[in-house]
Amino acid sequence: MADLEMMQEEVRELYQSGLITPNEFQTSMLILRSELSKENNK
Repeated sequence: MADLEMMQEEVRELYQSGLITPNEFQTSMLILRSELSKENNK
């Protein structure tokens, strides 16, 4: 789970740096949140 949270932070940094588009940011965060939810439900 810590890996997924770290990935979320890295995606935020990429977005804030302008290296990914708003759509890429949104899609990435949705996927990561979904995976976090799956981990929490185990």
